[in-house]
Amino acid sequence: MDNILRVEKLKDTFVNVDNVTICGMNHEEHDENLNRFREVAEKYNLTLNNNKCEFTKIQIKLLGHIIEQGTLKPDPERFKPLQQFPLPRNTASLRIVLGMFAAYSQWIPRFSEKIHALARCTTFPLPQPAVDAFEALKNDIVNSVVIVIDVELPFTVETDASDHTIDATLIKLGKPVAFFSRMLSYSEQRHSFVEKEAYAIVEAIRKW
Repeated sequence: MDNILRVEKLKDTFVNVDNVTICGMNHEEHDENLNRFREVAEKYNLTLNNNKCEFTKIQIKLLGHIIEQGTLKPDPERFKPLQQFPLPRNTASLRIVLGMFAAYSQWIPRFSEKIHALARCTTFPLPQPAVDAFEALKNDIVNSVVIVIDVELPFTVETDASDHTIDATLIKLGKPVAFFSRMLSYSEQRHSFVEKEAYAIVEAIRKW
């Protein structure tokens, strides 16, 4: 299917395995893209299951996200297991939690700094700073920001650096829409403050 989209140059049409999403800036453009896809489907003898097709949706769930009227946010159903996950009681469960949090790092400001106490924990039961970090991160995910999807509007990037982390915030219309954060390696932590600040800018540009 990916090859067909590439060859036929279908506009605003995206494939994930056997699921096809067709978009448009407005209803008219959406219908034009849909009709074009139908023409291509007929050309290549593709069969569509009408019982699974949904049309003219203003909200869709896609790859763990909800897209609605020009905005993008995490699907609450996807992080519900994380909300219900108990405190890690051993190294194996801690690794699971860290992986789950990492999947939502772009939605959490200063993620590396906030997860530091939890990620470096080696004793169980968890000490209070790690417990506080665990609960705070869950709360941050539940109250995560909504990304405004409009590439025509200008973006602003704000960066920061600390002893152990570098952080960046992607801003549009004065509001944060995404975050980036990373722990510094031991050798990077030895750099000067100015070097860390410059590195944060470089990493933010690479990210976005």
